[in-house]
Amino acid sequence: MSAYLKKGMRILSRKIRKILRPIFYYFAISLLFCRNLQF
Repeated sequence: MSAYLKKGMRILSRKIRKILRPIFYYFAISLLFCRNLQF
């Protein structure tokens, strides 16, 4: 049971990472863009 749960958590974390990565990249790029506009 615990091994199955561990496997499920790994798959879930992979899916979450897949979703969060583009959001993080967009946030980082927009932050850099705003910083470049200020200077």
